[in-house]
Amino acid sequence: MHILDKLKKDHQQMKQLLMIMEVEIQHFISGERLDYDLFCSALEYLNRRVLINHHFVEDKIFELAQKRGAIAADGRHNIPLEHEKIAFLSTALKEALDKVEADNELPRIWLMSVAQEYLQAQRRHMREEEIMLFPAAKRGLLNADWEEIEKFMISRSQDTDIDENDLEDMRKDVLAWHQEVYA
Repeated sequence: MHILDKLKKDHQQMKQLLMIMEVEIQHFISGERLDYDLFCSALEYLNRRVLINHHFVEDKIFELAQKRGAIAADGRHNIPLEHEKIAFLSTALKEALDKVEADNELPRIWLMSVAQEYLQAQRRHMREEEIMLFPAAKRGLLNADWEEIEKFMISRSQDTDIDENDLEDMRKDVLAWHQEVYA
């Protein structure tokens, strides 16, 4: 599978879990109980997904695309900075969820706000990559660049203790869990 195809597939799978999180937050906003475990499992999947050859690969693609002039180095687009923002928002969301789970008295609007900011940032970021980064990489990177990215991916895979198959099982479990809850 080509690197861009894998990244697009990752995005599709991530969007499925973002949708589940959106449904859970909407139920919470309407006064129902948040399925904390389901929501946190979806968030954990997303956090693990980006650690396995996703954000690091996109950062490498961005770097090489700028080097080749396929993306202007004018600061309008900064994929690595967006990845940092998403990591920050993910941490803030996890902390907010932990406070809710610990029964801290927090306004629903506060958790809703943190969750919606995270969800919107994720969606906006993936859309920008799909509209700007991936096409620029496709037209601007050389075969040698793709080979460098491939080597980078292999190296990164060896540096993480997250298994791709375990992660896929986790995604399927979250999808099945959501299906069971809302069937």
